[in-house]
Amino acid sequence: MFKDKNRSAMKIFNKNFNDPNLTKEIDTLVGLPFSFRERIKRGGIGSTKLLVREMSENLQPYFDKSVNLTYVSIEQRPLGIIVYMKGNVNDYCWAIPFYQLSIFQSDYFSVHAQGAFLKIDLKSVYPQNGKFIERVLSAKASYSSAVSAINE
Repeated sequence: MFKDKNRSAMKIFNKNFNDPNLTKEIDTLVGLPFSFRERIKRGGIGSTKLLVREMSENLQPYFDKSVNLTYVSIEQRPLGIIVYMKGNVNDYCWAIPFYQLSIFQSDYFSVHAQGAFLKIDLKSVYPQNGKFIERVLSAKASYSSAVSAINE
């Protein structure tokens, strides 16, 4: 896990090595992966490649600077999402629990969490990833409603 000294800890992990402790920490943050049956039932739990147009400074070290285009993909988990990023040498994943996730749409599709953001080209989101994004937003809303009901 990496920490920006001016922000809360970003939950970004190096995925080049199969580390059971890392897997356990990710599963604790965003839930266990969906079963094969649940993946089929949901119509998929991941996006296609998404073109990143802009990112916060604290995410820049995790991307390959030798290419002009930067892509990410997103996996939905029961308690959040994982954003997969490719660096120069290493592959990284950014685990974002629903309670830290904010998503906005204007000129870009923006994912914000833990003091960082990615602005994704709308053409790479819609139409091919539109249903997936709707499922993520619905799951986040359900999660928020459940947490609100518990806290009342």
